[in-house]
Amino acid sequence: MANALSAQEQEMWEAETQALLEERSIFMDIATMRDAVGKAIIHNPYNVRPQSETYTKYNDVNIKPLIAVADNMDTFTSRIVTFDYDPVDALDTEYNTVADAKEDCAYQLSMDMERAFFEEYSNAQFASSAAVTLDSSNTLLTFANAKATLTNNGADDRDMITVVDDFVHASIANYVTTNGYNEADGAIRRGYKWEFVGSRLYSSSSLIAEASLTPAINFVADTTVTINGVVFTAKATPAAAWEFDIGASTAASIDNLVAAINNANGYAAGEWLATTYFEVSAEDRDLLNGVVATDGTTTVDIETRGYRALSSSIAKWGAVSLNTLVMQRGAIDFALRSPVKLDSQPIPKQLGTRYLTWVNYGKKTFTQNKKRMYNVKIVAQAAEV
Repeated sequence: MANALSAQEQEMWEAETQALLEERSIFMDIATMRDAVGKAIIHNPYNVRPQSETYTKYNDVNIKPLIAVADNMDTFTSRIVTFDYDPVDALDTEYNTVADAKEDCAYQLSMDMERAFFEEYSNAQFASSAAVTLDSSNTLLTFANAKATLTNNGADDRDMITVVDDFVHASIANYVTTNGYNEADGAIRRGYKWEFVGSRLYSSSSLIAEASLTPAINFVADTTVTINGVVFTAKATPAAAWEFDIGASTAASIDNLVAAINNANGYAAGEWLATTYFEVSAEDRDLLNGVVATDGTTTVDIETRGYRALSSSIAKWGAVSLNTLVMQRGAIDFALRSPVKLDSQPIPKQLGTRYLTWVNYGKKTFTQNKKRMYNVKIVAQAAEV
């Protein structure tokens, strides 16, 4: 592919980006994929299962109607990745990065869509009551019991899926290899690893992890909060990247920290407002990709795409809970209303062009499929002490 994007190359860009997205996306392998092109709604009604009853000869039976319940997918989301390209860049640098942009676009769309897909864990009818710390005594039973719960409620035991992240996969691999299983016997395709307790084991870095930070007192100067190696430092008057402002109260400081984690003001690297925060470097912002903080007034609540290490020098993070899934294949429906599209716009008064790569999709766990999903909560990181 050439360094510039001519009109003739648009279809190639779209096709290659779509192929990369499908290659990387685990959800396309384990979901019920729907073609929603030209549709505003997908109907998926289900029947209330008729019950049997005792029959006495020569007596009339009670004829019951077949009851169908409506269940629809009617919410769709667009994800878009944009960049500007000026052809003069090709004269100023030895390497033109626009040639690799489709890889970056496919990666970002894939990760964002996969995170949205795995957020459907919240619709699982069954879930572990508390996060489980895996060890040699409970690894097998934790996932075997989850699978048994589903199959006892009608899930097809011939097509079960277990999705974990690489850290949990390592724990399972350690357990099974210690007990004589040869992991090398497993096949590799997308995120598929091997079979475990009668379930195809997949690994994904897009599963959702959750944790909370609860400051007992207000932040003081030079205390730190670290997320995936990115260190945020509290300051009375921020003056450099990675620093956030100590507010007049704990709640005000939490506001500023949450804004810094999310880059709520949309600053470029190093931009700042002394009463809130300085934005981190571009490299560190990339490390925070998939991290979302929420202001809980007295807590900093965080969700991450995949487990990310957390630490703090003032308050202590609670345990990081990772949501893993045991499910019947296809329990979550995913619909593409459009494959990857590329739109381009000339930038006024410039030689450059703006490129917008986008896709539109819908997702839903239909009512009947909720009982075919089990959210197994795993302790990915113990609470700080």
